[in-house]
Amino acid sequence: MDPKFCKMAMVDLGGKMGLLWDTKTSQECKIWCAEITFERRHGDEMLGKVEWFDSVFSTHVSCSSFYAVSASV
Repeated sequence: MDPKFCKMAMVDLGGKMGLLWDTKTSQECKIWCAEITFERRHGDEMLGKVEWFDSVFSTHVSCSSFYAVSASV
């Protein structure tokens, strides 16, 4: 396992997919997020488009866990 890429989670964003993952350096851990939309094309073919992605949180490298929860209001 590559120590720079450790964990990933997926959440439902009301018809879009949210991906969360972390990257680590020797000093910090960053949590990244991407929002992806999907479109059905020609029968079984799916086309995905990344709408947005960015680093959403940074912490000390010793923090090694994160959890993802999707909630509708």
